[in-house]
Amino acid sequence: MYEIDTYLQFPTSDLVKNQTAVKNAAREKMVLITEHGTPTFVFASNEVFQNEVDAAVAEALEAIEMRQILLRGRANREQGNYITGIDAARKEAKKRRK
Repeated sequence: MYEIDTYLQFPTSDLVKNQTAVKNAAREKMVLITEHGTPTFVFASNEVFQNEVDAAVAEALEAIEMRQILLRGRANREQGNYITGIDAARKEAKKRRK
């Protein structure tokens, strides 16, 4: 999840008046272009953009994996496939090591 605070912000007029600063900033991180103080566009170098996409994909894949783990855990619990207590866990671990 991205917060506006993590973006560098420039007004649209800086695209003409201060192009070098906008481009330099976009080489480092995502840049928010604002119109009358309202976020309107996002500007980034290809590398920054690709890094953002890669990070978002990795986060989404992790969320999917966590959801699958949770669903398997719920299914196991519903089927009675769980252990209660430390002694039972030790016994089961010992059994599985053999």
